[in-house]
Amino acid sequence: MDSIAEFYKAWQPDVSTLYACLPEIALAALALLALVFDVVCGSCAAKRAGGAFIRAALIALFICVVGGAFPQPSPEEALPGFSVFAPFGIGGIVLFAPFGIGGIVSALFIACAFFAINLADVGRAREGNAEISAPATTHLILVATAAASLLLKSANFVAFFVLLETLTVCLYALVGSNRGNAHSLEAGVKYLIAGGISGGLMLFGIVLLYGGAALAGTAANDPLGYGTIFSFLDQNPDSAIGLAGAGMVLAGVMFKLGVFPMQFWIPDVYQGAPTHVTFFLATLSKATGFFLMLPMLVVFSGVWDKLLPVLLACTLISIVYANLTALGQTNVKRLLGLSGVSHAGYLMLGVLGAGSVVAEGDGAAAELCLVLVVLYLFVYIVTVYPIFSVMARMPQKDDALQDFDDYKKLSKRNPFLAGTLAFGLGSLAGIPPTVGFIAKLGLLYVLFRAGFYGSIAVMLACVVAGICYYFGWFRAAFSRGECCRGGASCRCGGKGEHAGASCGCGNADYLPVRLCSRVTLVVFCAALVLGSLAYWLVLRVY
Repeated sequence: MDSIAEFYKAWQPDVSTLYACLPEIALAALALLALVFDVVCGSCAAKRAGGAFIRAALIALFICVVGGAFPQPSPEEALPGFSVFAPFGIGGIVLFAPFGIGGIVSALFIACAFFAINLADVGRAREGNAEISAPATTHLILVATAAASLLLKSANFVAFFVLLETLTVCLYALVGSNRGNAHSLEAGVKYLIAGGISGGLMLFGIVLLYGGAALAGTAANDPLGYGTIFSFLDQNPDSAIGLAGAGMVLAGVMFKLGVFPMQFWIPDVYQGAPTHVTFFLATLSKATGFFLMLPMLVVFSGVWDKLLPVLLACTLISIVYANLTALGQTNVKRLLGLSGVSHAGYLMLGVLGAGSVVAEGDGAAAELCLVLVVLYLFVYIVTVYPIFSVMARMPQKDDALQDFDDYKKLSKRNPFLAGTLAFGLGSLAGIPPTVGFIAKLGLLYVLFRAGFYGSIAVMLACVVAGICYYFGWFRAAFSRGECCRGGASCRCGGKGEHAGASCGCGNADYLPVRLCSRVTLVVFCAALVLGSLAYWLVLRVY
């Protein structure tokens, strides 16, 4: 009874200590509100008004988080099992000091949720979409976002695993949400199996770390805390149990990031999932894996010299595999999935390079390297949104079958969409003067500073290969040939089944479609200007 009373007392913190979790609490409240709107609002107009309220609330929450409206408690005041600062205190470095990296990550995840909800409404405007209801989609997206944001504030492997599985279960439902589409259901089953294997592997790794720490006598009041596991591995770097546990946990994190050998699920799941879910997987899931990798490398720093060669080999295999496989792809969603594996490999190279610089003890250089890697992730997310917005506005009923032929003569049918697509593809490929080119330069600096010269050569070769398959999509959009396969019924507003729709735009009068166009225009223009400015400021400061 005493232990129960102590546990209950520990979870009665002062109200001020909850401020750091207010973004996640607000997201959970909005998720419940989405379901309430579904029950209370009877007419379609009322439900659309409820959806507009959710989006407005997300914008307001984003502004509050970026503006630093939520005070951050000290590490001593943090909730049990959570810490705002400890997971990202790398060699005494604290990123984005004005309001902590927790605020930056929360704002990024809120933006991903907003864009995913907006893309879901655009896709729902197409006829024949048998997807689950809008409130259910919104609810799952918001719950997943809250879980991912809170996950990155965890400092205990119990909270780590529970929140990660909460995020994963929401993604299971979202991937298979288009119940009338065989591709979506197949993708949901494949993701469920792959996620189950990954979760079981990670849980077994956590158990091994717990057992190893207990046997070594380093387990104290918090046997599954990050600090406890760090002490165990730091004092026992040759422990086989510790190495096996660390490897299994990292394999689970690499599943989210999409790095070899845990990348096998990505092409099939990306193709079968609805477009907005594919975007959500490509952004929030990948960002979660990236930001989880940072504290994990700190926790496992005692065995860094043993982990680095294995992680580096897996990363290089991911990059080479993804780029070689993508060269023969014409399905755009599978292409973006393989492209995501490649960019995950680039991010992982940056993380490993920054970790090596941290190990050297050069604080200023390490901080610059970490900032450049984080900015690369931000650039990737901003870049892929315009591409997915174009995909969502293509009028096919089954977006799993979109390929290069569906984009032929897009520049003639809709120059705005073609230009948006060209910018996104150019930035992903790293073509000057897009912000993607500047991001890749920053990443090359990180690798050069870490002494990964062989990795630089591999990355440059794969970037050239990436230009080839991105150009295939670009060439289709700006081609002068027939706009459809075989010259049959036109999918873009001719005499086919989508006659009457504006070229390549679906239902152009539906409000979310128009909103998507405006948001896309603002995003890709701001990305080109502000992204370049951000990198210039970083280089001036350092």
